[in-house]
Amino acid sequence: MNAPTITNNITITQSVGQTIDLFQRDANRALAQATAPLPPGETALTNDEKWSVVWHAISIYYTLDASIALCIALFSFIVGWVIKAVVSTDSTCDDTLATIMAVLSSLILVTRFLDVCVNCSKYCCTSVMKDARMDNEALKNLVLCGSQMILSAVQVVVAVSGMSQCPIYIVTMIFAFVMILQAGEEAYIWFAVWGLRRFVQDGLQVPDWVDRFIPDCIKSYVKANPL
Repeated sequence: MNAPTITNNITITQSVGQTIDLFQRDANRALAQATAPLPPGETALTNDEKWSVVWHAISIYYTLDASIALCIALFSFIVGWVIKAVVSTDSTCDDTLATIMAVLSSLILVTRFLDVCVNCSKYCCTSVMKDARMDNEALKNLVLCGSQMILSAVQVVVAVSGMSQCPIYIVTMIFAFVMILQAGEEAYIWFAVWGLRRFVQDGLQVPDWVDRFIPDCIKSYVKANPL
């Protein structure tokens, strides 16, 4: 190995070492700041209030997700009744099945609308938020998600039974599958939330340094509206 190559290797090694030292100093500084005592006048959150930050974040996200699902359900409702109108003019198709699927689309839309209203009410009505508990909210949403999955599954069965006569029923079946996947994902999340709130929260202490990363406005909100 010639001299220039050795010099280059030494330079690269020194540069890597300096970079590692810089990252280590920054990490130690950030850790020291995070674990330092809170400034005078700044109130620390209790363990339940820290968990409430998590629950509020999940609830707000779910409300937005449920609003998107409501739009899908509305489109499915419109398509269902359009297919009902088309099938009623076709003598080769069973109009009864189209009516059943249109009614199911209506029921899915109603449950989705209730889902959005229930979750929006927590943030629009102070009295509702005051009485809210995350484990009860999770069970309530599980019931709504379960009802949507059942209605959509029945819609799939009805569509499959009539697809041999009316291939257009595949459109309704696709929408029903989308609603099943949407509600199934939400049900999985709410079941996990219910389990964490019921069996984990009281025994798992959130570190105090987390307070430093929570804005004061959020702290004030969760203190007034714990979940």
